[in-house]
Amino acid sequence: MRTTSQFFLLSLFCLLLIQSCATPAITIGNPTQAATPEQVAELTNSLASNNTIDLRPNLIYYLDETLVIQGLNSYTLNGNGSTIIQRNPNADVIRVEGGSNVVLKNFKATHTEPSGPIGCTGSVIQVYNSSNATIDNCHLNGSGIIGVVAYDATNLNVTNSFIYNNSQYGILYQGSTSISITNNRFDDNGDTGSAHVAKALNAFLSEVDMMSGDENKADATMSGNKYE
Repeated sequence: MRTTSQFFLLSLFCLLLIQSCATPAITIGNPTQAATPEQVAELTNSLASNNTIDLRPNLIYYLDETLVIQGLNSYTLNGNGSTIIQRNPNADVIRVEGGSNVVLKNFKATHTEPSGPIGCTGSVIQVYNSSNATIDNCHLNGSGIIGVVAYDATNLNVTNSFIYNNSQYGILYQGSTSISITNNRFDDNGDTGSAHVAKALNAFLSEVDMMSGDENKADATMSGNKYE
């Protein structure tokens, strides 16, 4: 009996130790201070394989052109709760092209609100011809036409993110893409407000297979998502 009690206490101690050492999720806030040109250059100059860039926390990083992560392997962009704003309404905020094991996490990405009747024509994050990319704990806000658009991306993971107010779709994928969509929150995407996840059936996007909720398909697994 004593041995059983000792084992229970030891197990409880180990569980509490693991929980105390767990890294808490970084909160995505609404910063008001802009990063300096030198701090933005730290981001744009970080693009190299086997590299991690940790942005300064609680700053706004303004971009005038797409941040292109091209042909990189094992690159991580950790936003540390910062915001990345694209000032060009026709450009994506971030594009991952080629390469593998790219991780984008812990930031909000959006465009500045465009003036005039045309509006924004750029997406927030595009992943093209890449493998094992991950988007984690990000807020992907409208002013972009699509929150995440994926073309021929294998093993793309979108997790723990808030994807909202995008004018066409929250997530759109096509081609030979395989994607896992887990534990995300979707709100007010597309004209209907419920165009959260869709598969394009042709290159012209004239036909799409719209997901009505969490569904498992040959090229997509979805679980734990919330739709508002």
